[in-house]
Amino acid sequence: MLERLTAQPADALLALIKLYADDPSPDKIDLGVGVYRTGQGDTPVFQAIKRAEKKLVDTQDTKAYLGPEGDMGFVHALKPYIFGEKDPTLGGRVQGMQTPGGTGAVRLAVALAQRAGVDRLFIGTPSWPNHGQILGDIALETVGFPHANADGTANVAALLDVINNAGPSDAVLLHGACHNPTGVDYTNAEWDAIADAIAAKGVFPIIDSAYQGLGNGMEEDAYGLRRVLSAVPEAFVAYSCDKTLAFIVTVWAHFMQWRASQKAWTRYSPTPMLWRGPVGPCRPIMAGQLYG
Repeated sequence: MLERLTAQPADALLALIKLYADDPSPDKIDLGVGVYRTGQGDTPVFQAIKRAEKKLVDTQDTKAYLGPEGDMGFVHALKPYIFGEKDPTLGGRVQGMQTPGGTGAVRLAVALAQRAGVDRLFIGTPSWPNHGQILGDIALETVGFPHANADGTANVAALLDVINNAGPSDAVLLHGACHNPTGVDYTNAEWDAIADAIAAKGVFPIIDSAYQGLGNGMEEDAYGLRRVLSAVPEAFVAYSCDKTLAFIVTVWAHFMQWRASQKAWTRYSPTPMLWRGPVGPCRPIMAGQLYG
């Protein structure tokens, strides 16, 4: 049975990390994982993380199952940072849950969109390599468009072209900020045009936000996501905290659903597609100490 499986290609990111480790040059720069680094190239453990870890060790009283939604205290504490302090639930229309990493959040979002009727997804190229693997595994038709121009600016014209020619069962996957791997982001004015085009055509937006705060600031990096949500009746958001907290070893990621009305969340709940096991040593409640 197992001999029928084909070998997967080597992971380019892991290969790059190994090349960096083996390079004796004192001037080398690690361009592997996109995470906060000091001027010396180190990724320190933030003092807020250390304090939260200590508090967790001192106060944690169980490692029982969290349930399929994960730590909802953490989910709720994150919403003001993602959606804004004034109305973090957008009138009670935002629901969320934890997922196994950012990859899990994106996969859940795309799979649920497909179940809801999406049969084609537009994605800028190049994109995060896992995006392609996720879409290939789900077997959703994917149409690429060039994300960046040769001069280092975002090719917003290409995105607007595919949106304006999209159909009612199409979706578009957008990077919230700090585009991976190009680092080329849309300007606020371009986000305005993107949001208006998505709203006009009824394209379903899936926003992958993994680097909030590492571009221009926490509020500045949330502009595009919030602008799109202000224009559309519904959307999915995959949100990862590990880069923002420089905490790659324990990945905290979330799947958020936004709807224009307060229709029953249980009717559309993706939780049957996901089950979380017992809480490990780095229980996600720790982030509640950071964001709560």
